Amino acid sequence: MPPAGIGPDTALPVDAKSAFPPPRDAWYAVSILVLTTTFAMLDQGILGLLIQQIIDDFQLTDTQASMLVGPAFAFVYVIVGLPVLPLIDRWRRTWIMSIGITVWSLATAACGLANSFVQLFVARMVLARARRS
Repeated sequence: MPPAGIGPDTALPVDAKSAFPPPRDAWYAVSILVLTTTFAMLDQGILGLLIQQIIDDFQLTDTQASMLVGPAFAFVYVIVGLPVLPLIDRWRRTWIMSIGITVWSLATAACGLANSFVQLFVARMVLARARRS
């Protein structure tokens, strides 16, 4: 039960209302997040669509191919994800998003420039980490 005086009828104090961004800024942030998520999903889906060509070009085994599709992401979530989570409450979210998108872009370029399985696997791992920043 909420404390006395707090309920749906209670108006927010003036300073609490001013803490919210203007609608234009809020929708701008939403559009950036939608665009980023769309490209992230496309990026992950493209590997699945092109895996046979990647297997042929890199002469990968089935095990190596499956490592690119699945564990490259899972390893990073377990190893890096948990220690990074507290930063979300300590740093400005705009900085976190900016750093994440920059690293993600560089990792995507590294995937395109990879010449071996190890290079591609490491780039996919960095890509997975950057995507969740």
